[in-house]
Amino acid sequence: MKSVKHLLVAAVLICCSAAFAAKPVGILSGSGWEGVGELTKATVFNPQWTSEKPLQITFSGGEFDKISALVYMHGGGIFRFRKFDKKFIADLEKFVASGGTFITLINGGTYAGELKTKGMAKLLGAENFTTFQGRAAILDKSWADCGKIPEVFEHMLAPQGKDSSGKLVRSRQIALSGLTTAKTVIGNTSGSLVTVNNFGKGKVYFINIRLTESLTSYKQYYHNRANAAWEQYLPFAKKLHSIIMECKPALSKEKREIWDPIPLGPKAKPLKITPRTPKKLVSNRTFTKLEGADIELASNGQPQAILIIQRVGDRGAFMALNKLLKNMCGVTLPTTHKRAVSEKNGVWHWRKKPFKTLIRFEVGEKINIKAGGNLIVITAPNPQQGIQTFMREILGYRMLWPGEYGEVYTKTDSVKFAPFELTDHSSIRQRYIRNGLSNGAREWVNPQGETIKVHASEGTIKNCNIIGLDVVEAIKCRSQHHSWYAPQRLGGTLNEGGGANFYKWSTLYKDKKELFALQFETGRKMKTSHVRICKSNPETIKLAAREAVEKMKLPRNKNVKYYRFSPSDGGYDIMCMCENCRKWDPQDGQAVTSRVFLGRNRPVYRYVRMTDRVLRFTCEAIKEMQKSRPDVKGVYLAYSSYLTPPEYYHDFPKDMLVNFVGGEYLNADSRQRDLGFWKYWSSKVDELCWRPNFLGAGAGMPFIYTKLMAQDLKYFASTGMVGGDFDTMPHHWATQGLTYYVLATLLWDPSANLDDIINDYCEKGFGSAAKEMKQYYEYCEKLTDEYRAAGGISVKQHEDITEIPATRFGRFCRVFTPQEFEKLEALLNAAREKVAADSIERKRIDFVGVGIAFFKKNSEFARKYYRTPSKQRKTLIPDINKLVEDWKVMFARHPFAINLTALVDNYYYEFFRNCGWKPVRPFKK
Repeated sequence: MKSVKHLLVAAVLICCSAAFAAKPVGILSGSGWEGVGELTKATVFNPQWTSEKPLQITFSGGEFDKISALVYMHGGGIFRFRKFDKKFIADLEKFVASGGTFITLINGGTYAGELKTKGMAKLLGAENFTTFQGRAAILDKSWADCGKIPEVFEHMLAPQGKDSSGKLVRSRQIALSGLTTAKTVIGNTSGSLVTVNNFGKGKVYFINIRLTESLTSYKQYYHNRANAAWEQYLPFAKKLHSIIMECKPALSKEKREIWDPIPLGPKAKPLKITPRTPKKLVSNRTFTKLEGADIELASNGQPQAILIIQRVGDRGAFMALNKLLKNMCGVTLPTTHKRAVSEKNGVWHWRKKPFKTLIRFEVGEKINIKAGGNLIVITAPNPQQGIQTFMREILGYRMLWPGEYGEVYTKTDSVKFAPFELTDHSSIRQRYIRNGLSNGAREWVNPQGETIKVHASEGTIKNCNIIGLDVVEAIKCRSQHHSWYAPQRLGGTLNEGGGANFYKWSTLYKDKKELFALQFETGRKMKTSHVRICKSNPETIKLAAREAVEKMKLPRNKNVKYYRFSPSDGGYDIMCMCENCRKWDPQDGQAVTSRVFLGRNRPVYRYVRMTDRVLRFTCEAIKEMQKSRPDVKGVYLAYSSYLTPPEYYHDFPKDMLVNFVGGEYLNADSRQRDLGFWKYWSSKVDELCWRPNFLGAGAGMPFIYTKLMAQDLKYFASTGMVGGDFDTMPHHWATQGLTYYVLATLLWDPSANLDDIINDYCEKGFGSAAKEMKQYYEYCEKLTDEYRAAGGISVKQHEDITEIPATRFGRFCRVFTPQEFEKLEALLNAAREKVAADSIERKRIDFVGVGIAFFKKNSEFARKYYRTPSKQRKTLIPDINKLVEDWKVMFARHPFAINLTALVDNYYYEFFRNCGWKPVRPFKK
């Protein structure tokens, strides 16, 4: 009998446990709910402050017996209980009365004009809806933490919103009034934004807060998907989580590490530095005239010299020389091997033909060209550098830009010169300007529907599709773009390796989650190929060092002298926020605004800069690598949030190379800041490489900043700069060609005088119009100075947009006005008058004018766009069609003037799609 009783008791207990088993939270979606739904899913249901993760399910309307609470989510638009019929409301009342919780979570919804809460009056404990006015107050002490930050009342709880441009406008934010049984949590006499109503054994919450508000008390660029600062949103997320946890919901068994943007490391140790004393910059060029008769390469259309090939690379260099001689005098010098040539009485013979001069190469660390008697010996680190120096210094050759009009040479029947000896070399060991048109093969679907391989970036393919350009035709001129580099004597190497050693880790070590950075909402799961690592993990450091050692065993890396352990740049993943990593960050360091990329949302948070962490990781990895490779030096990449000097970690090796990713010429404050950072790094290490990104700024607009750029490069070269790596030149030759030319020339000789470089460019390129063209470039530089003086884009500018907004192109329009375009065109016309109408100089002036005409048309459209109300912008579609056709005509005639394929999306996203204009072909987003 006892056993039967025990069985009955056990059965009852099982039934009871099933009846009272923890249940998930139901999510019922309303209109425009996705933004707030995404945010709460990543926080309230996946909390960063506790390991308790409530489970959630999608609620379709009848599963009240399967949930512990119901959350009805609604966006920021007009609010109504649209889906709530009488039966649903009756079932909901029964659910709450029996102990359930119902939360109406609205993301700053607005007033719909309905006065009565109708069938929801009993559940809400309020009779009416109303428009909220005035300043909100937090009336429930248990919600007091939500109001600790003052801007919560100015932004998240204020009765105002933003229009599509970001300007603050008054909104009709909905609130409850005529409260019966409900209690006001947040509100004022005009209405209640947050209420709680005890209903039977359960509770009903009405919450209308702009949880995805973007404004903060500190500077951040406006973004219509940006969220309030983490510290503003966090108290509300915690409160929502606690309300749900009171329902004792089912919890996820998945372990959750605590993501918390609070640094836990040492206190800052200010370090007084002594800036490095700049050394005097001196040219390495020497030129000596020698005795003897003139040396001839060509005479009366006949070759007088012979080229001797001795090693790999000679032939390519000689091809460059012969191309120039062909253009100058129609002569091509024969090329052969030394054994095929004989000398008799000072004359060289090949195939029974006499030649006065023999030219050959030798390999050496520096350039030495000696021309005398019947011999020219060109010694250089590589043949191309040697021959380009010869062509530049002796034959007067220049390549100002690629294409038909960019090469400068003198037409002549004979080519001869006096004997000489020239020595030269660059003190900048690496002179690298990255070609923004170099890309691997990708698939493109052409207008005929065929999938073909093209060597183009995703961006180029996308932009060609948007305006209907043929990708194959658009990239035909690519090889000519690349031809510009050799004449500038770019090249050299620091023999540096590494730098991208974490991109494949998500595949190589996919089962070792502990190696990866703890993310805001996804644990240690990476969202993109830009893999972020957990830098404080000792295993991460050992694997990174081991990978470096293995990579250096490869034949291509046999000469590596420096190795870089740089974090993956860009991407949606953020730096690790695990407890151990935060112990490497200064607890009182300078804070900056960081942003989480969360689909539709962009939560922002304040956190210290990452220099100490990244620098410490780099040094630890270098020490580990040098156990096997003591001959290889380490490289620190000073970049992004780890560009600034460290706050406490100042003890690092002096022989470490610092790759400095700073430099800005469209923002004065940023430039001065970066100069200060360089002074720190150059005081701590012997060698630095300058690796800025400024060439890609300005979207091709006619910005000229040669004076400041030259000033900085000279200072850097005098304080430890041994290499340059400039990313990425976008090839806008008509508007920015002078900047490219000045940069390349200074990389070869930092001591060169800026005026001499500009004079050389103008005199070689524009002949008798050199003075007028120099005035043109000086005026562009003056306007660029005015643009720079306008400063960055502040929050206030975004909220107070006048006739022309403070966007990048808006500021351009404010400076490059119609009157200024007239002045620029007048300067070009004055230059045209100084040269013959059919001359090559006139064609070069017209080439520069193509760039001005392009941006004049674009600015005219932009002004029209800014002055057209948003609801009427569809009327601009014909203007867009005309503008795009003009672009394509320009690009077909002058493909080197403006790199159109790099700019289209700038205009599409900023202007065209806001007018309802549709791309010509679908494109990959």
